Amino acid sequence: STTPATFPNVTDDELDERERLLEDACRRLENGEEVEIVYPDGRIVRIAPREPKTWVKWSEVAHLFPHEPDPEWERDMEMEAFDHSPRDPWERRDDRNS
Repeated sequence: STTPATFPNVTDDELDERERLLEDACRRLENGEEVEIVYPDGRIVRIAPREPKTWVKWSEVAHLFPHEPDPEWERDMEMEAFDHSPRDPWERRDDRNS
């Protein structure tokens, strides 16, 4: 059950500001962020999204990759000379500088 809140001595402008802050907090929670409510004497509550956001849309991270993809990538990965097999990193290799 819920209990309605009353705010005595609060102006309409203050209520509007609090409503705006609450809407912003809800948007952040929908986007997977945690929200903390803090008062001058310290943190009183941390609200986390119900389910953590693990996958993101490309449009959300595209700004992190501003350059065009390497046009040679597919060709390079298909090269026969490229050795894809695992190897011991401590094994001495004679072709290290080749």
